Amino acid sequence: MARVKDAFLLCAGLGTRLAPLTADHPKPMLPLFDAPLAWWAGQPVVDQGVERLYFNTYQHADAFRGLARWWDDAAVVVEESREQVELGTGGGLRSFLDRAGGEGPYWIANGDLLFGGDLGALAEAHRTSGAVATLGLLADGVEATVGWRPADGGVVALPGRGGRAEAPATSCEGTLAWVGYSGYAIVERELIAAIDGPAPSCWIRAGLARCLERGAPVQGVLLHGPWADLGTPARMWRGVSQALAGAEGWASGPQRQRLMEGRVGAPGAWSWLSPQVPADARDQLGAWAHVGAESRLEAGAWVEEALLLGGGATLRGSLRRSVRYGAREVAW
Repeated sequence: MARVKDAFLLCAGLGTRLAPLTADHPKPMLPLFDAPLAWWAGQPVVDQGVERLYFNTYQHADAFRGLARWWDDAAVVVEESREQVELGTGGGLRSFLDRAGGEGPYWIANGDLLFGGDLGALAEAHRTSGAVATLGLLADGVEATVGWRPADGGVVALPGRGGRAEAPATSCEGTLAWVGYSGYAIVERELIAAIDGPAPSCWIRAGLARCLERGAPVQGVLLHGPWADLGTPARMWRGVSQALAGAEGWASGPQRQRLMEGRVGAPGAWSWLSPQVPADARDQLGAWAHVGAESRLEAGAWVEEALLLGGGATLRGSLRRSVRYGAREVAW
């Protein structure tokens, strides 16, 4: 099987878990380390040599106009698929398929991830498996909803509407481990074509589960490296902390450089200060703080265990255990 040439980046979610930050701004375009969340999610796939990257949009779609420029230096064509109605991840993938054409396979990536590892093992596993899909899996740090056989890599159970499946969907010979889904996968065209039913739909339930039920092979491979789902304020902060702690070993060169250029502090108490913010603001940072571009810290302001993303935010007091973007703030 040749290298996977097309990738689908899922960016059309509503971002409700980050409200009110997403009231007038899409979650994948919120800046983290002065770059959109969608760039952090998509770059590990681009590093695998894809030629075309498609991303879908729905709410506040105009805010995505600048996303493609983040890959100006990469040999990849970036295209938007704008949805006029909410399609969900299943309907979004079907829409992608109409644009991409070709025979597949295709990368799928959620648009709100931080991952500091290498996806090469996932690509190699799919190349040799003959599976309809290969999922990137995680042993910890995420809800364990996927039933997986370590001996042969087979995925035999998927999450239902209530979370973990009560029983495997197929034969479950051998030791079964419950692991989590990373948000990265490679799928064949037949899986996306199998997605049917009314929108909005979930691609795992409407496509992957149906293939598994009829006996099509699904594989999984454990990923290694810092990982975070950035869907909630607390998860975003934990992801930032993990990224800063593991910046030296971050697999993606462009992302590693961005992490390192703003990292300040010391091991066990790192923070990140945008190069566009005056350097003396460093004295106003405690441990595990993030201050992005277009942020202003007035005299006496203090940031600790919190994220000031930017967006013209001005801080006059203290920010702790909160995420602020512009004038909007959400605590955890």
